[in-house]
Amino acid sequence: MEWEEQGLRSSLVLDSASVLMLTASSLMATVLSSLVELLAQASLSLSLPWRVMLKRTETRLLMQRKAMKTMKTVIVVMMMEGKTKKKAVMQGK
Repeated sequence: MEWEEQGLRSSLVLDSASVLMLTASSLMATVLSSLVELLAQASLSLSLPWRVMLKRTETRLLMQRKAMKTMKTVIVVMMMEGKTKKKAVMQGK
């Protein structure tokens, strides 16, 4: 009979320990979840200015590329006109 009481006490202690472990595990999961959410919000708020800066830089680079293409076109046209004028001069026109 005494070993049955001991077994019952051990079982209650183990059940209590299991409940405590489950509670601690649940609490830890809640804390970690909150921490991840907080870090995600902080990361998002920090990355927004960088995203804006990157977008502006990207826009600036696209404008520079367009300007370079335009400049190349102008240079090619001027070279063609120069060659035409040079031919005209050489032909005596």
